[in-house]
Amino acid sequence: SSAPRPRPLLGPGPRRLPARRLRRRPGRRHRLRARDLPAAGGDAEAWLEEQARSEGWSRAERLRGRRATQGLVGLLQDRGLAVMVEVNCETDFVARNEEFQRLLQQAVLGTMAHCQGRAEPLAAPAKHFLQSEELLQLRAEPHGARLGDQVALAIGECPTEPAGRERKGRGSR
Repeated sequence: SSAPRPRPLLGPGPRRLPARRLRRRPGRRHRLRARDLPAAGGDAEAWLEEQARSEGWSRAERLRGRRATQGLVGLLQDRGLAVMVEVNCETDFVARNEEFQRLLQQAVLGTMAHCQGRAEPLAAPAKHFLQSEELLQLRAEPHGARLGDQVALAIGECPTEPAGRERKGRGSR
């Protein structure tokens, strides 16, 4: 009979299972490796979110100024107050993405909260337009993330190609 083999420290223990599950999540563009867990303080979900947000800010900067002719419009009405928000993107594929639709919902909720929190109530029907920079500062929840951070996270997590249509690089077959 052979002696029992010692269990490796980085074997398939409980610390690797969450990373394995997180790697397989749809929409995650980042690879989580076992060596990344200590840097993440053991919180793989937070690490992946921060990586997506960071990539989203850099991608957003590269996309600035490009034409975004697709998108969605969100409407919300509550007690005599209505808001309409348009969020644009480059392709209809992105507009159909669940993450993009969630972003639109957060933008509409943040805009409604902003309008409801105005110091002076409106006596007559009025239109008020918010510029992109103003919208990015809004929060859908009082202590939630700014809409700008949510946009960066969505850009970092949102796929740019439909599933099964990945671009092939040099030497690919």
